[in-house]
Amino acid sequence: MIKIHQIDGLMKAQKHEGVYAGFLFNFRSVERTYWMCIKDFYLFYKFTNKKSINEKDIQENSGILIPQVKKRIRYTYDVSKMIELIKGKYT
Repeated sequence: MIKIHQIDGLMKAQKHEGVYAGFLFNFRSVERTYWMCIKDFYLFYKFTNKKSINEKDIQENSGILIPQVKKRIRYTYDVSKMIELIKGKYT
């Protein structure tokens, strides 16, 4: 559950140079994880009446698919690649 103060805090953080604020969404049922910029999330939140967000919503609102590898039951994320993807999209 995302709280409004979390959105506000990330929106303020986003104003600083070199900060890429957003949310990570993990969909375990399909084994995919996305990163969504706080600005894109805020627009989604503001202009829809939905109380939840699904994978299609994230894809339609500029979510970035994060490379991951499942090791038995836990995931390992390619954080370097994630940062590279985020910088490439928002720089």
